[in-house]
Formats: sequence, structure tokens, C-alpha cells
Amino acid sequence: MKRGKSEKYIRDERDFARELMKRATEDHVVKGKEGVTLQGAGLTSFLLNVQEHEAVAAKLGRRLRDAGLAELLSESGLDKKAEFEEKKSLEKLLKEIEKVKLKLEGKITFDEEHSLYEIQFGAPNYQKINWALASTAEYKRLRALAKQIEEFNKPPFLITRNGDKATKEKAQDVLSYVMEDAKKDFTITRFKGLGEMNPSQLWETTMNAETRTLLRVKLEDAVAAEDIFTTLMGENVEARRKFIEDNALEVVNLDI
Repeated sequence: MKRGKSEKYIRDERDFARELMKRATEDHVVKGKEGVTLQGAGLTSFLLNVQEHEAVAAKLGRRLRDAGLAELLSESGLDKKAEFEEKKSLEKLLKEIEKVKLKLEGKITFDEEHSLYEIQFGAPNYQKINWALASTAEYKRLRALAKQIEEFNKPPFLITRNGDKATKEKAQDVLSYVMEDAKKDFTITRFKGLGEMNPSQLWETTMNAETRTLLRVKLEDAVAAEDIFTTLMGENVEARRKFIEDNALEVVNLDI
């Protein structure tokens, strides 16, 4: 990342977002209803929470095979196991789902093994909303972020910067606007491989023992490693297809 005469290397997307956010919130002021004003560190914190909320919602959406359903769960308020013991809690959620997503048909059933209610969906999702889902790390993080965002999420938002003004209806739109605005101040170059760097850049990022980062890779289970390598790289097409089908919804970094 270059800005004027200064230059800085960023290792991953999280640090990249933080660097942009740090620059963006130096000048931007965001105002919402009910006297909400965000700037500086407060704006940075709010936008980072919005960004992480989007990422977690997308991951949960893949699990549910429906991004919109994950968003509704984020706003549902279902946090406790006791809420799945009451049918009316899920009836309220199901009404909201059916109102927003007309093509998604669900029904409330009783899980006798765990004495809890759950919502089951037929085609095309074939998924369940139950305590097992609500107790996952993704769901808990989604709800925690939703609570942190809620305090300042008072649209519409008025964004000002050096005399320029813009109005946005959603927190996600504020995030996109501020990030794009911040990028204008930088020249950003991405390196996908070492061969794309010139000698001085390769020295600064990779070869200099004073500043480089080394990651240790350990083979702790040779049998498991051999099994997964054979599945993915071997000649058994059916085994590879089954692995992909079983794990497709959990993928995070996909390089096509």
C-alpha cells in the first residue's frame, strides 16, 4: 500500500481492512438517528464489527444454504436453550421467515430426544433451525456482533468528509462507501506469488531475516495426512466427489 511517499506491506485481508479503516476514519464522520455520531476510533470499531458480521453471516448462510436466512437469524434474538423449549418462540421466527422469504416453507417439529422444538425446511434447503445450530460458534458470534452493532445502527446515515456528503440506508452501505473512499488515497498492489516481485520487494517481504515471517508446518498424523492426500489427489473419483459434497459448505478460502 502506497500513500504519498510512504509504503507499507500488508499480509492478509484483516490487516488490509484495518489499515484502510484507520485511514478512512481520520476524516469521515457518520451521523444517524437518535443522536448517533460516529468518528475516529468509534467509527473504526463499528465498521469492523459490520465487516465481521457480514463474513460470519455469509459462512452461516452457506451452512443454511440461504444467506437471507442467516440475516434473519442474526436479528431473531434467539440465544438461549430455553427459547427452543417454547414453541411460540419459533412460531414468531417462522412467521418472519415466511413473510420475507415466500418460497421457503418450514414447519415446527418437536425433537423428543432432546425435548426441544425446531424448524425444519424442505426443498431447496433441507435444513433445520434448532438449538444445535444456535449453539455453534458461528451463530453465537453472529448474535454477539449483532448486539454490538445494534446500539449504533440507526439509519439513515449521513456521511461527511471534507465538505462532501452522502446518505446511506444500511450499515453495510456505509462500510462499502467509506472503504472505497479510503482506497482513493492509496495505490494498492497485490502479489499472489514471489515471482511477481522485483528483487528489492522480495528482500523486504521474504528474504530479510530481520523482518520475515516463518510458519512451522508439522506432520502430526501421517496416516490421516496420507488418507486425505490420497482422497484428493488419487484416482478414486467417487471418494473425491463425496469429500467435496460433504465439505463444500464449510470452505472459506477457495482459489479457482
